[in-house]
Amino acid sequence: MGSGTPRAYISGPLQAAADLKAARLFYERLAATCRECDVLPYVPHQETDPELAAGLPPAEVFHRDVTALEASDLVIADIGPASSGVGAEIGLACCKGTPVIAVWRSGVKPSRFVHGLLASHDTSIFIEFVDDDDCCRQLHAVLRRRKVTHSVS
Repeated sequence: MGSGTPRAYISGPLQAAADLKAARLFYERLAATCRECDVLPYVPHQETDPELAAGLPPAEVFHRDVTALEASDLVIADIGPASSGVGAEIGLACCKGTPVIAVWRSGVKPSRFVHGLLASHDTSIFIEFVDDDDCCRQLHAVLRRRKVTHSVS
C-alpha cells in the first residue's frame, strides 16, 4: 500500500473492555478487513496498549493516537461498550469531518449521545452485528462500496 492509500483509525475500548484479549483480536480482525479493501489501518493497542505499553505517559498515548487519528481518512469505532476514549476519538473525528463507521454487537446499547452525535453527521455509517464474522462481512461491503480515498492535509 502506497502513500496514497486511504487510512482508517480503529477505535475501540481497551481499558473498559470486559475481555481485553478478545477486544484486541476483534480490532485486529477489523484491521485485516481494512487491508483486504486496500485501506491502511492504525490499531491503537498495537502502539499504546494499556498493558503492553503501560509505561507510556498519558500525554504520549494521546499524542501518538491523535496524530494517527488526524492522518486518517475514516474512523471505525466500536461504540458498544462505553468508553471515554472512544467518545473523544469520535468527537475529534466529527469536528474534523472525518467519516465514522460505528459498529456494535446486537444486544448492546450504545451511548445515546454518541449515537446521536454520529447520526447528526451525514458521513456516518452504522453496523449492528451478531458476531465478529458478521461485522467483518458488513464492514468489507461498506469499504468496497464507499471506495475510500486518501486525503492529503
